[in-house]
Amino acid sequence: MKKLIYLCLAVGTIACSNIKSEKVAYYFSVDSLNRVQAQILLDNKAKLFKFAVVNGDTTTTTFTPDSLQWADEFQVFNHADINKPAMKGNYKISVYNDTQSNLKVKSYEAISKGTAVQSLQLYFLDNIEKLKKLEMVTHEKNSIYNSTKHLNMEFDEVKGGLRLTSYTITGYQKMILMDTVKFYLKGELRE
Repeated sequence: MKKLIYLCLAVGTIACSNIKSEKVAYYFSVDSLNRVQAQILLDNKAKLFKFAVVNGDTTTTTFTPDSLQWADEFQVFNHADINKPAMKGNYKISVYNDTQSNLKVKSYEAISKGTAVQSLQLYFLDNIEKLKKLEMVTHEKNSIYNSTKHLNMEFDEVKGGLRLTSYTITGYQKMILMDTVKFYLKGELRE
């Protein structure tokens, strides 16, 4: 009897070890893009120049982020990543030529107005690997909180590879019984 139990455990262990855990891509993965960009920027010791305006108060800072600081910089973009199993089927996808440039656009538009990430547009040359710009619009609303953000990232080819050159975050947030807070943040990468 013990031999049968050990045999079943061994077969079960071997069978389960062959199951591979893979992340399935439903949509474009902003999180994956930012992980790659953070490593490139870290390896190249890129300096970040940040300019922020919050309700008219202005601040500027320049620093060379470490890996944790890059993760913090990309957090708002990663939070708005639509490539999650729960989001499957929530977006209408279209590809078209941009009327303002020579770029193509891959657009993800939310089917429901209640979806937090309302849109994601990817502007690229020829194929998605030649990404030039990413634009996202998020909107969150509940009984105590209302917020809209416009998130933009711009890329260029640097040293033969895709490199983030700047990003902006613009929007507002309103909490019940409090004033509306308007904000604008621009980050520029410099070597």
